[in-house]
Amino acid sequence: MRDTGCAILLIMAFALNTASAAVPTIDDQAIARLPQQADTVVVNFWATWCAPCIEEIPIFVRLHKNKPNIQIVGISMDNLDQQGVVDKFAKEKRMTYQIVLRQGKNFENMVNSLDPNWNGGIPATFVFHKGKRIFSKEGQITEKELLAALEQVH
Repeated sequence: MRDTGCAILLIMAFALNTASAAVPTIDDQAIARLPQQADTVVVNFWATWCAPCIEEIPIFVRLHKNKPNIQIVGISMDNLDQQGVVDKFAKEKRMTYQIVLRQGKNFENMVNSLDPNWNGGIPATFVFHKGKRIFSKEGQITEKELLAALEQVH
């Protein structure tokens, strides 16, 4: 009986650990506050099913490695029920920067809080410095474009 109790505790501990390891969610209000979270913040909207988004990932991984003082947030636009898929995908792609899953209710307000000119398509990348947007691109970004945007402030 004692062994069974220990086994149950171990299983419960593993389950809690696994659940907490999943990609966290982020609501629209928190997304709107991202530009103020650090001196320079790069926000990238992506999805596991978006081919151009996937092609961009190595750019953000390199940026995170080479410029650790820049906060990078990858916001997955996958459905909330795909949280485990997003978590597994991020690990497989070695996405070392912060990855979150959007759980917002008002897409238009969220879009307008970052860039009123953004049509909501992905991939989309925004660079903020001291809370102000200095760069935005809807569509696949190149490393050259991203580095040029960051050179304005670094």
